[in-house]
Amino acid sequence: MFKSQLKKSGKVRSMIGFATAYSCQQKLIQAAAIQNPRLKEMALMQLVSDAENSRNLLMQSQSANAAFIKNQPESTWGQDFIRRNARKDKCANE
Repeated sequence: MFKSQLKKSGKVRSMIGFATAYSCQQKLIQAAAIQNPRLKEMALMQLVSDAENSRNLLMQSQSANAAFIKNQPESTWGQDFIRRNARKDKCANE
């Protein structure tokens, strides 16, 4: 898989995870309004399952992001870090 595809798949997982988390939040609000104890219990049990799926998607997304960063050549990150610090030092000395 190409780097751009890996990066894109991580972003897609993250977006899906956040959308699922928001959906779980809305389901919790709806479940709180249910009066029937049996229906409320069923809705909350389904919500627990959905929330776990959302958490797993977000964790996979973060793992993909971390793997992408770790697989970058150190010189790329090191050079960028040095450039940024050099700019900060230059601005501080002026």
